[in-house]
Amino acid sequence: MKLRKKILRSFSFFFILILGLTLASVYYISALNRQQEFYQRIKDLNTTVLKLLSTAERIDKSLIDNFDETTIYTLHDEKILLFDSTGKNIYTSIDDAKIPYARSLVRELRDNGRHEILNSEGQFDIVAHIIYHNGHKYFAIGKAYDKAGRDSLNFLGWLLIIIFLISLSLSFFVTLFLSKQITSPITSLTRQVDRISATNLEKVEVPGSTDEIASLATGFNNMLTRVDESFAYQKNFIQHVSHELKNPIAVLISNIERGLNEDKPDTWKQSLGFQKEGLMQIAGVINTLIEISRYQQTTPQVFTDRVRIDELLFECTDDLQVVYPSSRFGFNTADNITSAADMEVAGNERMLKLAFYNLLKNASEYSDDSSASIEVMKNDGALQVRLLNNGATLAPEEQPYLFGYFFRGSNSRNKNGIGLGLVMVARILQLHGASAQYSVEDGKNCFTIKLPS
Repeated sequence: MKLRKKILRSFSFFFILILGLTLASVYYISALNRQQEFYQRIKDLNTTVLKLLSTAERIDKSLIDNFDETTIYTLHDEKILLFDSTGKNIYTSIDDAKIPYARSLVRELRDNGRHEILNSEGQFDIVAHIIYHNGHKYFAIGKAYDKAGRDSLNFLGWLLIIIFLISLSLSFFVTLFLSKQITSPITSLTRQVDRISATNLEKVEVPGSTDEIASLATGFNNMLTRVDESFAYQKNFIQHVSHELKNPIAVLISNIERGLNEDKPDTWKQSLGFQKEGLMQIAGVINTLIEISRYQQTTPQVFTDRVRIDELLFECTDDLQVVYPSSRFGFNTADNITSAADMEVAGNERMLKLAFYNLLKNASEYSDDSSASIEVMKNDGALQVRLLNNGATLAPEEQPYLFGYFFRGSNSRNKNGIGLGLVMVARILQLHGASAQYSVEDGKNCFTIKLPS
């Protein structure tokens, strides 16, 4: 269902519900008010009749009845009964209306201690109450039909129905207009987005308002900027790789030419050694690019294999000392590591070994004395590995770019590398829900790796 129809349906439904409940409440309160007001009018009439009787005891009964017909009562089809404190009927109006259960009402007032009883019989309202007059107690029952009040209430009911129907019609057109106004910017934004393709990254128009649509358009344009940068990087990726491979290939060619110009076997052996080193560097570049591509295509997953980080670190240091005999590593575990299980994490052993191999290789290579220290500890429920060396540190302005593509800091001068190893490390740790952070502690390089245990 389109958003415009959802707005139309939802707004109409809640408007009708709220308006209907409001008008029904008005009618219900008016009906209660009419009834209470009419009850009071009956009570006032009963009191008036009692007072008249008490001051006109010597007047002829026929005169009172005539007064009854002409002047006293203003209610419609009323019937009044008055009783003394013993329950004896002392007055009955001349109307034809009947109150068949009058005696039971009197008994209930007299015996149950109730001061008044309010009731209805069809369209008639009945009030039975106690009147105290001149030190005497009387019981009065009044019954009447509120013709004027009920006519006014019926008029109010029809008026509310007409208001409801008119409001319903107006709300439909108003909601239709408002839904169009609300969804118009979204529709416009959708049409602009449909025109975007890989060859056309034209940004969408940002409305001049400050509402959510403007924020959405701004966020979408920012995303297009990042996508454009990503496309630009992919277009230039081959140039970056060619640039990185050009130097080792040029060195190989130069060594080969020098070896061909020399007749000494020692020179040939030295030249072959340089060629081997250059080829290894090219192979490292290619393998790194392949691994990064593979990991970028890997979707995040839950690893179930258990990997011993201490054993993995020892394997990496052993492999590095074969290739770089001068490298040295110190290993230290914190006091809160109490068992082998504390060293276990869930993950892919090959990936984690590749990540720690690169980190340890950098720690040794960028150290002033080819040494690095390894610290393992538990911290906030995670296994934390810290790698420290005493080499040249990164400047604060360079640190945010450490895990970026082809980044080479100022401390990497005269160091081999292409600036892709830490990119691969960051990707591997990301797949494992882990993190790596660089800092400078006491003038030393420090890499902190946190692995969920």
